This record gives sequence, C-alpha cells and structure tokens, in this order.
Amino acid sequence: MADTTRKVVLRWPNKEDTMTTGIRPDAIVSTLVQRAFGQSLGFGEVKLGGDNTTNHSLCLDTLKLAVLSRNSVLKYDHPILTFQVNGFQLVFYMTQMIHSSFFTMTEIGRITLPEALSCLHSFITLKNIRTLLRVTLLFWHCCYQADSSPSVVAPVSTPSPTSPKVAYPIDTSTFSPSASPHTTQLFQMINNTTSKYRDCSIQYK
Repeated sequence: MADTTRKVVLRWPNKEDTMTTGIRPDAIVSTLVQRAFGQSLGFGEVKLGGDNTTNHSLCLDTLKLAVLSRNSVLKYDHPILTFQVNGFQLVFYMTQMIHSSFFTMTEIGRITLPEALSCLHSFITLKNIRTLLRVTLLFWHCCYQADSSPSVVAPVSTPSPTSPKVAYPIDTSTFSPSASPHTTQLFQMINNTTSKYRDCSIQYK
C-alpha cells in the first residue's frame, strides 16, 4: 500500500485525524503533495494481542476505522482501505458509499503473519499470496486515483485491470467534520465495562 513512485506513503502519525477530532489512528496511508501529506487513502489500527487485548478494545478499533473511513469517503469521493492488526492476525476492510448516505465496510482479506523467520515457509502459501494480491489490486484500482478525478467505485469484488470505474453523483461541497457529529457519538453508546466471557459477533482470531 506504499509506493514512493506513485507518491503514496504509509505513516504512523501519532496524532488526531484532521477530519475526525477525537480519533487518533495508529497508521495512515496518504498521498504526497511535494513535501506535504495529501488526501488519506487508508487507515490502520494495531493491537499487540495477548491477554491484555480484549474484544472490547478490538471492537473500539473497528469502530474507529469505520468512522475514519466513512468521513474520508465523504470528503474524497473514493473508497477507503483500512486494516486492523491483532497480534499476528491482519484483517483488511474496504469502506465505500453505495448510495447517498449508505455505506458498507466489507472484509476483503484476512491473513496470519509469521511469528518468526522460521515460520516464514508456512506463510508463503498460494492462499496468502492470492489474498495479498487481491487486497493490493483493490487498493490501487479503487482507492488510488492518479488523475485525481473523484469517483466512488463499486462493487468491492475483485476488478479486472480494464474494468471501468463507476461514479455516483455525490455532493460533498458542504461536508465538514462538524457536519457529521452522529458518527463520533457512537462511542458514547458503548459501555465501559468489559468481560472476557461476553460473546462477540466479530471474529478477530
């Protein structure tokens, strides 16, 4: 997801997103405009895993990615790739606007990273290679726009290199971070109490 020849970088900013106050993503994939960072193409959240990582904290990270990507889709008019790391588990999502005010966040890939170099042979499998190639193709075809022409791409299914981009009419002229407070208010609905025995519909392992 990073290619300096296309002026796209993966960075670890350690600061709040400019469009969504109160949320600090662990990683941002963004374009480069001369020496400054341009539009966001993706976001990432990372947890070390183990006993200190709970489903509660992982669900919060997923919600952060949903809010960040949703606001970026509205702002930049193209799908946004997000990824979430839990120990050695890596999950990729793509957020896009299917229709006005209707967004989807779809899982497009899931892999388990090797814990050591001695386990590298078990990681290099045809299934993992296909997953990484699919994620890479979707990112560069749907999220990255060399000509900077705004469009929202659908569907999320793996496109061919020659498949056309479908643009939906979207009015983002009035968009601002303060214009969508209801997304950040989702965090206020979450109970702070946690339980390791509570069921979680999202599979993080």
